[in-house]
Amino acid sequence: MPLPIDLHRAVRSRAEQVVLVEAVRDAAPSESETNYLEKKGTLDLAQKSALAKISAAVLGFSNRMPDVAVRALCGCAYMLVGVEPGTLAGVTPVDAATVEARLAAYVGAHVQWRPDYVEVEGKTVLVVTVEPPRWGESAHPVRKTFTDGGKTLFSDGDILARHHASTDPAKSADIDALHRR
Repeated sequence: MPLPIDLHRAVRSRAEQVVLVEAVRDAAPSESETNYLEKKGTLDLAQKSALAKISAAVLGFSNRMPDVAVRALCGCAYMLVGVEPGTLAGVTPVDAATVEARLAAYVGAHVQWRPDYVEVEGKTVLVVTVEPPRWGESAHPVRKTFTDGGKTLFSDGDILARHHASTDPAKSADIDALHRR
């Protein structure tokens, strides 16, 4: 069952962000992620691995096809950190300028996104908004390799694609679609 929010409008204001967070918190545990919404119960935003996960989601959302993206929330996509169905854990905030600077190393300057913090029940949730992809826009590759404990999560130049409920390395069909975009 889809979240009880208006999927015909983008979530823009703080009040709308709170409604989105509450809808995720109140959702059934079986509520799956979508090509426009990713939820993380909690991440330590001071850790590079957390910022790499957020970067991957931002890039995957930015590499969606515009005609598919526009079917929900006017094409915007959201990553919520600190909430998942049944749990409002919150996060320890890190200065938004710091988050932007650290993510920019992986995401680059051409993806339009922003981090916001909202308070719900005394807990802080990070809401990352990714603006809709547009026709004529080239693919957005990873800008910096991320390695954690000897394991490479993604490499400079990789293309990440958002599928129904996950962000994955792009397959040939994804790359063909991005060339057509």
